Amino acid sequence: MLGAHIWVSRELQHKAAEEQQKMLDEQEKSIERIADKPLDTLFTKHKNFAKEFETTIHQAVLKPVVEGFGSMAASAIRPVIYGEDGKGGIAGVFKGIFGGGKSSDPPL
Repeated sequence: MLGAHIWVSRELQHKAAEEQQKMLDEQEKSIERIADKPLDTLFTKHKNFAKEFETTIHQAVLKPVVEGFGSMAASAIRPVIYGEDGKGGIAGVFKGIFGGGKSSDPPL
């Protein structure tokens, strides 16, 4: 029994390491895509490089912040709209008022 537990634990660690590597690879590709445009500008329109670099850095810093706030807002608003169990909240009220989700409804 202990051997099976150790195997499962190692399997989970391996899976977590693969997921972490996948995230790192995606971040690296994202940085490459972000860096491509200013570098292209540097070699093709070097007079515009400073402005392009500033815009790129601004976007690179702002995007994770905006996505983080969006995720936090969604987490806070979801229980209000759908309730803790996904069946209540504002959506549940409207389903109750308009008869949505009754067992006599034909399946979609």
